[in-house]
Amino acid sequence: MKGAAKVFIVLGMIFQFYLIYPLIIGGIALNKLSNAKRKSELIGIGIVSLIFVSTLGGIFILCVRPSDFAPDSGNEERANRGRDDENQSEGIIHKAACDYKGGAK
Repeated sequence: MKGAAKVFIVLGMIFQFYLIYPLIIGGIALNKLSNAKRKSELIGIGIVSLIFVSTLGGIFILCVRPSDFAPDSGNEERANRGRDDENQSEGIIHKAACDYKGGAK
């Protein structure tokens, strides 16, 4: 749904280029659509873009599923685990180097 909303917002901006407000509101809507973490962040701009930019784009923004915002928890967990392993190994190496130098703190 996010992709369809973006397409129709851009089309509304193109077809109404001679007016200023669709360009401004459309730009804000595209930015919010890309950066939103929850559906509740899009309700206001969805209604405004529904009225002023593109009817279909606004409807698609309001119909975005919450699953479009949820990160893939499995991949994120694996990435965090990898970072923890790297940080732990760096700490071990740093400690070993400090012990070798005579206990630098």
